[in-house]
Amino acid sequence: MAGDAASSDLLKRLRSTDTAIQAPAIVEAQKSRAYHAAPVIADLLSSSDDAIRSSAADCLGYLGIKAPSRYGEALLPLLADREAFVRSCAAESLGALRYEPAISGLGRLLMSDADELVRTCAAEALAAFDDSRVLSFAQRAIDDPDPTVRANVVRVIALRGDGTALPMLTERLNKEAAFQPRAALLGAVWLLGSRDALPRLLELLEGADLMQSTIVLNVLLDVISEAGRSSIVRDAAAVRDALARSKQRDEVVGRHADSVLNELAKRLGATSN
Repeated sequence: MAGDAASSDLLKRLRSTDTAIQAPAIVEAQKSRAYHAAPVIADLLSSSDDAIRSSAADCLGYLGIKAPSRYGEALLPLLADREAFVRSCAAESLGALRYEPAISGLGRLLMSDADELVRTCAAEALAAFDDSRVLSFAQRAIDDPDPTVRANVVRVIALRGDGTALPMLTERLNKEAAFQPRAALLGAVWLLGSRDALPRLLELLEGADLMQSTIVLNVLLDVISEAGRSSIVRDAAAVRDALARSKQRDEVVGRHADSVLNELAKRLGATSN
């Protein structure tokens, strides 16, 4: 009975006309995984308040997973929202729901949206789909002026491409100066078959600050989770050594490094120490 009362109260607050009441209710619904609230939250996608629309769009990436087609269809129009942050949240949630009809719209955002956060979120979302169009969009966006977008585009190519992309990625690597896309490129070319790229990626950890370390560790986590087991077995010792050194420099980096080591152990079929 108490649970029913709490559920009813949450729905009542979500249906309020006061955004100061709606906003925390959306956060509560997301945190508590109140899947029953998803239809009411979907109604808030048409709110006149930008913050409510963005929060509702973000929330549906979590609560919409039990009916991805229904909530993907509801989110799709928000890719054309007037507010950039709403477009970003909608893009991320459409990727989380793996709503395939959104691929074309996400590709358009990646290639032409004026806001770099929107383009970044579109690239992140496209990485969730195993579809030939995704790789095509990423290859056409490789020259994006924003380094974070370029890094995410490279990630898409790494995850969805194959060895035929190596010459292009290697050429990009020889030209790229920005840290984040450079790390992404090194991870991508290792994942797609270049053995000498991993030592160069690990070298970036030497003397890296917290943000740079986070970038490299995220790349490592991505590529280790996707790499063939033979590559992981061959290079596991080098990864362990580099991460052991990085852990000594910073506690936050150490925790992040542990998550990479756990993934490495899982791929090797062992238990991390």
